[in-house]
Amino acid sequence: MGYKHNEVNGRKILCEQKHVVAAKITFLRTYLQFLNSCENLTFVYLDETWIYQNGSSIRRWVHDTDLKSNPTKIKSEGSRFTILHAGCSTGFLDGCNNFLNSKNNDRDYHKTMDGTIFQNWVVNQLIPALAKLNQKCVVVSDNAPYHSVQLDKPATFSSKKCEMQEWLFKHSFEFDKKFSKKQLWDLIKPFRNNRKKRYLIDETLKESGHEVLRLPPYHCRYNPVEMAWRFY
Repeated sequence: MGYKHNEVNGRKILCEQKHVVAAKITFLRTYLQFLNSCENLTFVYLDETWIYQNGSSIRRWVHDTDLKSNPTKIKSEGSRFTILHAGCSTGFLDGCNNFLNSKNNDRDYHKTMDGTIFQNWVVNQLIPALAKLNQKCVVVSDNAPYHSVQLDKPATFSSKKCEMQEWLFKHSFEFDKKFSKKQLWDLIKPFRNNRKKRYLIDETLKESGHEVLRLPPYHCRYNPVEMAWRFY
């Protein structure tokens, strides 16, 4: 959840981890910069959720003020669909909803998504929907893996030796083919630590004249779509 236990005067308290605090500060500062910009920017929020063909007796979107009762037992939930959508202050964007029929029985609907599906949705549905707004938009996204496909991602220490060599060759690093993985990693690590990550989705949206703002980890509450699903 982005928290850890610390001791203060002999008492254990729950504290946010420093990298989460830093990410939250960066997000809020950038958000305010966009909000106070002289440009007429529209904030667009995207998210995914799920729905069952016959409804679900296990999970559903509710609000603290909703009336509650014992749920009606459903014999079969039917097929599960993952919904991908985006919205702004005026509501969900026209032509932006995407329904995916999940073929697996895993309760985690995120496993239905991948980078290719999400990229196709951005190109074929989100960008055309943004164009209809006739304004420059700031697209707010979380850091789900399929939202965060990196461009030119460096090899990692767990990469195969041939993959590390290929990456070094591509970036004009000099190395001996007899180098061990540890020696190859010593060449890659400084570059990996100092480079700024570039994401496929960010670059795709920037090419269309829009900006991307990423939510800090564990802060989905900053995304109003999370509260709008129950009205969808």
